[in-house]
Amino acid sequence: MNIVILLGNITRDPELRYTPQGTAVLELGLAVNDVWFDDQNQKHEEVTFVDCRVWGKRGETMAKCFGKGGTVLIHGELKQERWEDKVSGKSRSKTLVIVKKWEFAGDSKAPGRSRGQDEPPDRAPRHTAPQSDPRPDP
Repeated sequence: MNIVILLGNITRDPELRYTPQGTAVLELGLAVNDVWFDDQNQKHEEVTFVDCRVWGKRGETMAKCFGKGGTVLIHGELKQERWEDKVSGKSRSKTLVIVKKWEFAGDSKAPGRSRGQDEPPDRAPRHTAPQSDPRPDP
């Protein structure tokens, strides 16, 4: 099963481009915040940055609705891309999310308008885990 659901803030203005065949493809970065409390009730925060890709009309529409700092809920699947670095000749790889569905989850930008430099970015919704973090120690 390959299902990803993420709620986060867009880290840069989405980049819309088109393939030679005319298919739209939107690239964006997402910051997903995690907040938890340890056994001593100390708060911990961690941000994970995720690259996302949205194909077709879904991507074109998303490009009109979101800018840097916007909060979005995405549903998608993981994909690993592999290639050979042209300079070093080494094998490289990158994991990203292919977005299948997206939903408004906070402020968005008006169609055709980018977020201005003087506008503060939206804050991502925070969630809290149980009092002790179930993840193993690193």
